[in-house]
Amino acid sequence: MKQTWKPTHTRKKEVLTALGIFQRATAEHLWRMLRPGDRHDRCTRDTLNALKGEGKARVETRLESGHQLWVLTERGHKEAKQLLPKSARMSAGTRVSSSVVRR
Repeated sequence: MKQTWKPTHTRKKEVLTALGIFQRATAEHLWRMLRPGDRHDRCTRDTLNALKGEGKARVETRLESGHQLWVLTERGHKEAKQLLPKSARMSAGTRVSSSVVRR
């Protein structure tokens, strides 16, 4: 039987916070940092796709390994900033570069 993974509010906050701090990451990187006890990165990928659907994260590129490299959108950056302590420094590199084609 196939197991269904549903992103929770807690997992969304974890991923937003991690991407706010580290700027870019693959689902595998986030899974190993945030949920190493999980058997695989499926829930992390589902969480990233949910954040993408909410306009808070996007795929920046696909790496040679085939993994997708994820970043926050401006909306995601603003939400992540609210989750971090005031003393935490967030990356500023979440803007869409001019080389990315908007659809």
